[in-house]
Amino acid sequence: MENNSVFGVDLSKDVFHIVEMSKGGRILRKEKLSREGFAERLNHFPKGCALYMEACGGSHHWSRVAKGHDIEVHQIAPHRVKPYVGHQKNDYRDAEAICEASQRQGMKFVSTKSSFQQEVEGLHRVRERRIGVRTALINQIRGLLCEHGIVLSVGATAVYSYKATLLDDTRLSPGLRMTICELYEELMHLDERILATERALERVSKENDTIKRHRTIPGVGALTASALAVLYGDATVFKNGRQFSASIGLVPKQHSTGGKQRLGNITKHGDGYVRRLLLMGGLSTLRATLRSTAPDNKRSLWIKRLYAEKGAKLTAVAIANKNARIAWKILTSGAMFHMVSMPATTADIQ
Repeated sequence: MENNSVFGVDLSKDVFHIVEMSKGGRILRKEKLSREGFAERLNHFPKGCALYMEACGGSHHWSRVAKGHDIEVHQIAPHRVKPYVGHQKNDYRDAEAICEASQRQGMKFVSTKSSFQQEVEGLHRVRERRIGVRTALINQIRGLLCEHGIVLSVGATAVYSYKATLLDDTRLSPGLRMTICELYEELMHLDERILATERALERVSKENDTIKRHRTIPGVGALTASALAVLYGDATVFKNGRQFSASIGLVPKQHSTGGKQRLGNITKHGDGYVRRLLLMGGLSTLRATLRSTAPDNKRSLWIKRLYAEKGAKLTAVAIANKNARIAWKILTSGAMFHMVSMPATTADIQ
C-alpha cells in the first residue's frame, strides 16, 4: 500500500467495506471485514495515511480508535457523500463515493467528538425523548377527558392542576378515573426522570471548565452551555463565529443575484435542539433586559433599540446569534465572557 492513496470505509454494526483509491481515482483494492477484523486491520494501515468515513452513530468511536494507530481520520457528512454514489447503490459503492468525495476541493469534514462530548450529548438526547413522551402523555390525558365533556385549556399547567380535583369529578366513571390516575402516575414518574437528567447535566456543567465558561454568557444556562460544548468536536473547524452560527441555522437565508441582496428568515440548518435552546435563552435575556432598572450598557442598549425596531422574536434571534458567536470565541480561545458594565455614551444613544 502506498501513502499517496486514500481509504474509504463504509461503517456498519457488523460488516465493514473498505476501498483503497489512488489520488487519480483508480480503485486499488476492496476489502470486506467483520467488526473484529476491521479493528485488527487498523494495525496494518500505513502510518499517517488518510482514512475517510461517513459521520454516523459509530464513526466518532472508530475515529478515536484509528487516531490511536497514527492514522489521519476524517468524517464526511452523509449528504456530502450522496451525490457521488450514483445508481446501483451497495456497500462498496458507498465506500468508493466516500473516497471520491474526500478528494474534492473545499470538502468540509465533521470533527471527531471525544467520549465525554458524546456522553453529555447522550444525556441531552435522553432528556429530549422523555420530554416528547411527556408531551404525548399530557395530550392523551386531555383527549380522554375531552371525550367525556371535560375540556382543559391548552398547555401542561391545566392538566397538572386538574389532578387535584380528579377524584371528586362525578362526570368520570370509576374505570375511567382509574385509567386517568394511572396516566398521572406515569406522568409524575416521567417528571422525576427528566429532573434527574437535568440534575446530571447541572453536575457536568459545574465540573467542566468549557461549560462553566459558556455559562458566563447572559441567557446561557446549564442546558445550553453543555449542548454548545458538545455540539461540535472541535470548533476550530470554523473560521469565525459567523460560520459557527450559520451551522446552527441562525443566519438569514440568502437569494441574491445581480448585485442585489435578498435576505429572508433564518435558515434553520444544523441542530434544531441547540438552536431552540439559544432562542429560548434570547427571549429570557430580552425579558430580563426590559425589566431591569440598572443603568444601560452597550449590550442592553442594543437589545432595547432592536426590540423597538424589530419586535420580540427578531430580537431573540439576534441575541441567540450573538450568543452563538460568543460561544465560538470561548471554544476556540479558552477565554471567558465579561459583560461590559460601562454606561452607554451619548454617541451610543444616538
